[in-house]
Amino acid sequence: MRFYRYLLAVGAWAVLLCLLPLGLYAQSATTGMVQGTVVDPTGAVVPGATVALTNKTTNVTVTTTTDATGRYLFPAVNPGDYSLKVTSTGFQTFMVANLTVTVTKTYTIPVKLKIGTASQTVTVKEVAGAELQTTNASIGTTIGGNTLQFLPTEQRNVASLLSLQPAVAPELNGVGANSPSDVMGGQVAGAASDQTTFLVDGGDATNDLEGTGGYEGIPGQPQPAPAISVNVESTQEFRVVDAGPTASLNRSQGGQISIVSKHGTNQFHGSVYEYYTGDALGANSWTNNTYGIPKPHTVNNRFGFTFGGPLLKNKLFFFGNYEGRRFRQSASISTDVPSAMARQGILQFRDAAQNVIPYYLQSGNISNLCGPSGNLPCDPRGIGIDPLIQQYWSNEPLPNQPGTGDGLNSIGYVHSYAEPDNENYGLLRLDYSINSRWHLFGTYREQKILFYTP
Repeated sequence: MRFYRYLLAVGAWAVLLCLLPLGLYAQSATTGMVQGTVVDPTGAVVPGATVALTNKTTNVTVTTTTDATGRYLFPAVNPGDYSLKVTSTGFQTFMVANLTVTVTKTYTIPVKLKIGTASQTVTVKEVAGAELQTTNASIGTTIGGNTLQFLPTEQRNVASLLSLQPAVAPELNGVGANSPSDVMGGQVAGAASDQTTFLVDGGDATNDLEGTGGYEGIPGQPQPAPAISVNVESTQEFRVVDAGPTASLNRSQGGQISIVSKHGTNQFHGSVYEYYTGDALGANSWTNNTYGIPKPHTVNNRFGFTFGGPLLKNKLFFFGNYEGRRFRQSASISTDVPSAMARQGILQFRDAAQNVIPYYLQSGNISNLCGPSGNLPCDPRGIGIDPLIQQYWSNEPLPNQPGTGDGLNSIGYVHSYAEPDNENYGLLRLDYSINSRWHLFGTYREQKILFYTP
């Protein structure tokens, strides 16, 4: 039923898009923008020129024509590698062979046509100043491709790369905070940690409770983070806007983070991966060695696969990712338990000379008496230790940590216990090229986490 509700929501969204006028389109949190002006050799504008933008991995082409001022605009371009071609009657074909579009950035490609025929082609490998952001005042960094894959990340979550951006305060006390007060980093441009906004494939994934993702208490979860885990293997790129947010990115005072998932191409491609660390690769802790506790069983195993490709070549594409995590760790607990003598109903105290004097909570035992003159029984009612308390104490483990408690009637006890954590994450994305002007995509994500904390 959940899947059918999702399809219904996607269908309603598509119908709504069809009803919107073209004039409302603008760069979104999942796309970039390509624009420019076409002129002739004298510098005069060329209206009516055909401009085609082709995605190299899917072979999907979008086209437009220059307006009366010679200007062209592709307002919503999915991130990826493109080629740009401009043609007009009486001029040579102008070609930009390599153009990489990243999320939420604008690329200005000025075109100067030469007199000739369309069969003649002028190819430009790079356009100077194409990435210079002149349409808005936003400041930020985009990470994707091999950089995203090979940078070290906490639990393979792209949110952990936030601290590498300029104007972001680094974390001071690690990750996995269980309360907002534990978040000691991740503030963007002086804003509070919970003022960071996360957009995943255009949808708001900010934690509505407190903005940082700390209330989940997921072991190893970086902070701040979106409400759902976003792993490296399913992410094409993400951009952090530190300052000067645009109209599409202005939900909060802190950083605006746009995360875009990978998509299918005309070629089938996939990967299988596993990241493993465990007690077999490490030593026991100093505390466990001190008190004779064996090395606990610890495993952090993250594994999964990706697969994507065409359903209809040049038209319909899919991409999927499954990732599982099996985290087996042991934590230590330290407390005070009754000593062996106290369990028998014999309490011990030191006198003024620091001698240990036992006091028997038993009727008729006069070897040790209580009272100011030492002549009164320690248990005037003669009932001894409560059997229920004695039974309760007998179920507690014997102490193994000398030096804590009072050392006589209560002594410390240290023990390790298991803290299992099972996580399963899935992503499915579909992209459909309707025509040269319309493109539709949808993503479905699901995450299930089961972890134990005593």
